[in-house]
Formats: sequence, structure tokens, C-alpha cells
Amino acid sequence: MRFVFSLIFTLLILLFSNLNLLAEDNISDNYIEEVGQVINIINDNQDKSLDVFGEGHTIQTVKVKVLSGELEGKEFTTENILSGNPAYDIPVKKGDKVVLDIEEDTNGVLIANISNLYRTHALTILVCVFALLILIFGGLKGLKAIICLVLTYLMIFYFLIPGLLKGYNPLFLTVIICFLATCVTIFIISGINMKSLSAVIGTIGGVVAAAIVSLFTIKVATLSGIPNHEAVGLWTEFPDLDFKGILASAMIIGALGAAMDVAISVASCIMEVKQVSPEISIKDLIKSGMNVGKDIMGTMTNTLLLAYTGSAMFLLLLVNNNVSLIKLLNLDSIVSEITAALAGSIGLVLCIPITAVIGSYLINKTKITKVES
Repeated sequence: MRFVFSLIFTLLILLFSNLNLLAEDNISDNYIEEVGQVINIINDNQDKSLDVFGEGHTIQTVKVKVLSGELEGKEFTTENILSGNPAYDIPVKKGDKVVLDIEEDTNGVLIANISNLYRTHALTILVCVFALLILIFGGLKGLKAIICLVLTYLMIFYFLIPGLLKGYNPLFLTVIICFLATCVTIFIISGINMKSLSAVIGTIGGVVAAAIVSLFTIKVATLSGIPNHEAVGLWTEFPDLDFKGILASAMIIGALGAAMDVAISVASCIMEVKQVSPEISIKDLIKSGMNVGKDIMGTMTNTLLLAYTGSAMFLLLLVNNNVSLIKLLNLDSIVSEITAALAGSIGLVLCIPITAVIGSYLINKTKITKVES
């Protein structure tokens, strides 16, 4: 087990030592983003002169004050155009906090534009409630879970995403992330032992299965890898990226959490059975693991399918009344969502026998003192 720990530690060092190499500053040098506050709405007029915004658009003349950065305290007057489209409009009122894009015009004068409402405070409250509940009901393991979650997202945001944007192989990067995230999460929460190692192997096996299914379906169904508006925007800016690989990467990441959940549950069951009956045969251990896995299978598969359905809800509503069933089931975006859900579910199902078999062999070799039930 020392080898496993050393391997994880080495990979983490390599990961974070390469953050500067992989990361790339994509923010323009021509402007800065700061937090501001609306201190006054000077006027709020309708203007029909600019047809490009649609008839009856509104121009708000807004006075804002910078609340962060080197320009803190500086005030700007800017125009905020409301076209009537809620997807693009940013209606503001006095007292609202906003995100400001501040840049120099051709004359070298600083100007500020409202790029969005400031919503971080709401997210902060939600994150704090989430963390507090985990700590209250999870105790030390809850704290470990938070640490694992933070580490996983650090890997995604500071390793996977910058690497993808620089054109590195999506599947290679994703496999590294999945391996590291799985090892870190399971070993921190459950310790470095045969049970954890079984769960890691089962998780990786399930994720690899999901990757194979994803790649196969993307190729056979000739998916473009550009299933939504966000992907179109990314393609516009980075047309040379491997979008099919990125789509497969997203499917694999989506399956990772559920696979970890199933694998550790099956491995824990096998360990508990072995503790109660140290003389039990490998065959019976496998059977016990499979029985627990079958119970988990239905609910976890439901979880994945419903999660992907929920993420595609607006798309389903949009096309439901205007598209026939045969066209619906052949849309690139719909097929991509279905593939992600089914690939994840297949990986989850295969994770059960992999963990049951590997876990039974590994745990059976462990010297365990009988625990009285």
C-alpha cells in the first residue's frame, strides 16, 4: 500500500507543478473586471431609434461605483441597454452589485460597462449551507468529503480545462483526472487498505467502460461534438480543439461520481461480510458483493438518467411540440445527452462485477479478526 500512496503523492506533485505550464490567461489585457455597485439610475428611457435592439428597447443611464481592485471608489456613468430579451438583458436598480468591464477607449479614457449582475454572494451562502450540513451530519468524514471535493475541482479547473484549451489529448487528461480524483477521494475517506484499492479498481474499470461506449457511439452515430450553444461558442474561438474528444471527456467525468459511489458500497459490503465470517469463500464474497450491487444498480442508474434528463429539460421543452419523435431521437444534442446517460449507466453496471470480483480476491487475502454481530 506504500507504493500506492507514493504513486498518488507523486502524481499530485506532477499535477500541481504543471499548473503554470498548462494554465493560460484567457482574459484580455485590454480590460479588467471588477465588482461595482449601482449608486443611482440617472434615467430610464425608451428609445425606438435603434432597430437593431428591437422596437421599444430601453436605455438605462447608470452611475456605478467600483468596489474592488486598484480603482476602488472610482465612479463611472454608463449606459445599460435592455432589448426585451431576458437571456441577454441585465436590468439593474439602485443598490445592486454588478460585474464591471473597465477599459480604455481610443482616447485613453477609462470607461465601464455592466457585464453581469454580481451573484457570488448567493453562491457563497449556498456553499456555506452545504458545507455546514456535511460537517454536522458527517463529522470527520464530512470534513474529508469536503477536502476531496475541493481537490477534485482544483484538478478539473486548474489541470483538465487549461489542458483541453491548449489542445492536449482529452481522453488522456480525463483518465489522469479520473484516476487521481478516485484515489484521492477513496483513500482519504476510507483509508489506504484493500477495500479502498478494490473500490479504486472497480471505479476505474467502470469509467473505462463508459469511455469505450462513449467513443463507440460518437463514432457510429457521427456526433459532431458540438451539441449546444456553449460548444458552438467554444468552436468559434477555438476551432482546432478535439470536440469529439471533449464530448467523450464530459461523458466520462459525468459517470465518475456514481461509479465511485457504487464501487465503495460494494467493496464495503465485502469487507463487512469478511469481518463477520473470516472463513467465507471467495465465491460467497463475490455473491454478497453482487447482491448489494444489484440493489444499488436500479437507483443509481435512475440517478444518472434523471440527472441528464434534468440538464436537457429546456431543450426537451423547446423541441417537444415542434419536432417529430424520429427527428427528436436523431438530433445531435439529444443523442449526445442520451449517449452520456447510457454510457454512464453501462459503466456503473459493469463497475459492480469488477469491484465484486477484484474486491473479493483482495479482501480475502487480508487477515481480518472476526467481528461479532
